[in-house]
Amino acid sequence: DRQGNNILHPITPQIEGKNRLGALDANNKQFIKEIIDAGVRGGDFTEYFYLKPNENESKQKIGYSLEFKPWGWVIGTGFWSEDWNAEINANMEKWNVEQAQYIRELIFATVVKYLVIFILLLCGVFIFTARFVKPITELGKISEERERGNCNSEFDDTKEKGEEVGILKNSRSNMAANLRALLREVNRSSGQLLGSRDYLHESTGRSALSAEEIAAT
Repeated sequence: DRQGNNILHPITPQIEGKNRLGALDANNKQFIKEIIDAGVRGGDFTEYFYLKPNENESKQKIGYSLEFKPWGWVIGTGFWSEDWNAEINANMEKWNVEQAQYIRELIFATVVKYLVIFILLLCGVFIFTARFVKPITELGKISEERERGNCNSEFDDTKEKGEEVGILKNSRSNMAANLRALLREVNRSSGQLLGSRDYLHESTGRSALSAEEIAAT
């Protein structure tokens, strides 16, 4: 109570009923008086040294006390600092293990994610190259051949039909076919012109001969 009389102590019942207001800890601190003063102030913490059960050495203890005004009692409780530190260290070790595991899992998930993205990008590049770059490269090579006058080169139009590149290939193939047909027609017409020229030359020669014969007569 306020006068320092110990009403109840579950750990050391042999001190119950005794006045301990002047009790001192290992550092000669009147810890009972400070506990009572802290409780009367409305509740507060008190640090002191107290004998730990089953040990022969006083250890630092942190107590909290609060007055129960209807009875005039000051009720206190507390814990030893080393127990508190041991609990904190155990929790910190557990937390560190959990954090390390979380970081490992996070790194693994990140690596897997970027690996999947990299593989998808490679697939995209492969598909793009197969469907667009190679046909366009082929188209460029064949166009160069046709610029040199070789109109017999053909596109492989068995692929990409219905696609933009395939349509472009087919259009160029049709253009080349039309050009070849036009050249054949020009060659045929040239042959006909050459035949007509020879016939005209022959006819002119015969007419000149006939004219000479008539003049001689």
